[in-house]
Amino acid sequence: MDTGRNIVHYAERSFDIDGTILFFGNPHIPYAWETKSPTNYGYACLFSEDFLKLNERTESLLHSPLFKIGGTPIFSITEDQKSFLNTIFQRMITEQETDYAFKDELLRNYIQILIHEALKIEPAKEYPSNKMHRPELHLFSRDLLERQFPIKHLINHCS
Repeated sequence: MDTGRNIVHYAERSFDIDGTILFFGNPHIPYAWETKSPTNYGYACLFSEDFLKLNERTESLLHSPLFKIGGTPIFSITEDQKSFLNTIFQRMITEQETDYAFKDELLRNYIQILIHEALKIEPAKEYPSNKMHRPELHLFSRDLLERQFPIKHLINHCS
């Protein structure tokens, strides 16, 4: 969840955003986040499919429209929704620091609440979506990969 002015590049589209949103990234789709305002704030929660995949009910959530390729992963948030989601994120942060024996299960439940809240909200349609052309997409994807996984070039000196 983020509040501020941003440009989100997701797959071959870019979204110009000003306000509070909930964003679900798919690890199989390249994306980048450009912060445009000096006062952005929000939360990020990273989890793997394996972390959530424990039963049929949870697996059905992973096959929901939130994680589909080609979907719009950006959801506009009202002030009431923002307040509720802030509480969930704060509880997740607090729980992460505890020694509670079942904290992973509790964290999974909080993530499921976030997913369900997003599923109840219609994906944002009012954000302009600019499609990238194939050459731009290729360069954008390569640039993302290079920034995420820098490769140091080794030069062998032979005598």
